[in-house]
Amino acid sequence: MLFTALSSDCVPPRVCGKLTQSLVGHSIPFHIFFFTRFFSVHPTMNPTCLLDIVEIRLLVAKYLVRTDWTVCALVCKDWNSTFSPFLYAKVYVALCRVLVHDPLFNPPIDSVIRNKDFVKSFEFDGGLSLGYSAMVSAMVFPSLTILSMSFPSSRRNPDVADMILRNPTLTHLSLERVAVPDSIANSSVRLWRAVAELPHLESLRVSRQRIGSSIDEVYAFWDACARPKTLSLSLISYEYHRCPTARRVRGSYMLTAISSRAFSQTQELSILQCRFSLFLQTLLIKKCQRLKTLKWMPLSEVYGTRTPLKLVFSSVLSERQQEQRLASSTSSELLPTDLDLSQTMDLEEAYASVIRACSGMPVEELVVADLEFGTSSIGALEEHLPTLRHVDLGGCSGVTSPLVLHFLKSCPRLENFAAHQLCSVDILCDGDDEVWACERTLRRLRVHIDVGDVGGDTGPNELILKRLGRLQALELLDVVKQPHQLLKFQLSEGLWRLGGLKRLRVLSIRDCALSLEDVEWMVKHWPLLQCMDGPPVLDEQAEGYLRRRGIGVVADEVNT
Repeated sequence: MLFTALSSDCVPPRVCGKLTQSLVGHSIPFHIFFFTRFFSVHPTMNPTCLLDIVEIRLLVAKYLVRTDWTVCALVCKDWNSTFSPFLYAKVYVALCRVLVHDPLFNPPIDSVIRNKDFVKSFEFDGGLSLGYSAMVSAMVFPSLTILSMSFPSSRRNPDVADMILRNPTLTHLSLERVAVPDSIANSSVRLWRAVAELPHLESLRVSRQRIGSSIDEVYAFWDACARPKTLSLSLISYEYHRCPTARRVRGSYMLTAISSRAFSQTQELSILQCRFSLFLQTLLIKKCQRLKTLKWMPLSEVYGTRTPLKLVFSSVLSERQQEQRLASSTSSELLPTDLDLSQTMDLEEAYASVIRACSGMPVEELVVADLEFGTSSIGALEEHLPTLRHVDLGGCSGVTSPLVLHFLKSCPRLENFAAHQLCSVDILCDGDDEVWACERTLRRLRVHIDVGDVGGDTGPNELILKRLGRLQALELLDVVKQPHQLLKFQLSEGLWRLGGLKRLRVLSIRDCALSLEDVEWMVKHWPLLQCMDGPPVLDEQAEGYLRRRGIGVVADEVNT
């Protein structure tokens, strides 16, 4: 048995127990467990540890964690050669008081040099010691693909450009507050030119970086940004000039640099709180003709309080459509103040401008949570409504109830929808003859429905349920966060109007008292119901009935 094989003297008890636990756990593949369980060495035969077989150790190592790799690598030279590739695949160096003495995060220099062939990911966080700085400048990692660096101070920092040039295998590069050495002439220009020369670069992330005002550095920076498929620019700033003329000249450099480069490979673009003009940001978006995902966040003095606007596009434009989009980005409409990189912007109009920059590109997904997102932004989205499938406006209180209803009426492909509030007056003002475009496609609906008195013989609660009952493909209905009057799901209030929701799986309601008769009707007419969230108010009989039917109830306590 495996436990006999693991009793070899060469295996420490701690490692033996950990490996045994990993093998018999749920995550180990069946064929490995079967082999080690039934093809172990018999106790009467010459004892041989199964973990002496390299293939077995390699399979087991995939299911261990870093602390286990460290212990296993100390057993013997044979085990060290097996577990070192896992242990040194990702090296993390941090100049932090908590981690500076932790060998898992700051391995000795000699061990990194000895195992450099195994390093695939190298991350530097903070300044380096003299030893590490010299090592980094001269080191060549044959398998290195991911490099992340953060050097807030130029003192003792390595020549980052030289390191990048020595490792042409890089595919993912992250630079955050990289202060280049002052002793090297044109070090910033050399850095961006080195990034632009990487032949296999797929992802570039630049954060909290200050770009100089020289034309060479501006051009080199955008040369580097035009290469990868994934480009993320966060908190990019420029050297400040008090003179407005100097700022406009620098802006003209930016305009020329972006306009003259083809971002033909960029598929994912993130522009988060960058300090260059809105016009230049929208121009950059228009230049990315193969764009699939866009994340954009406006410049704000308070960082971390906003979430980015996210747009996902459903297809790539043809050459003719690309030419039309580029023609619309001509600088003939450019105002002189648009080149001022320090100018402020109205956030509502900024959102609308970014969306208009995506004109001609079919938007499939929209996610935004900002109080400034409102009427103008929705107006810019008008041409994209026929292609929208996923919309999340849950954090946009500026999107009023009529605008929410406009989405439901105008999006024929809509599948997932979340919004802040929907009032009964707006739902019922058009009457029963009004058709929502998403009635046959909407699968998940999260919205705060406010029930009010609209007059008439039939109560508003029943009329709203009747409207919701026409959403035949609905699988999730969430009306938990209701600000005022609650929507009631009771037979006496028109629950029977929801009989057409045959695909409903999850219902989230709050403070709605449900009787045994109500839940029996739900189980009968909603055969796929799996969970009731909110929580609803259930008596003992109703909750017991749901439990026996295998329907989960998320509630703090049983209300009798």
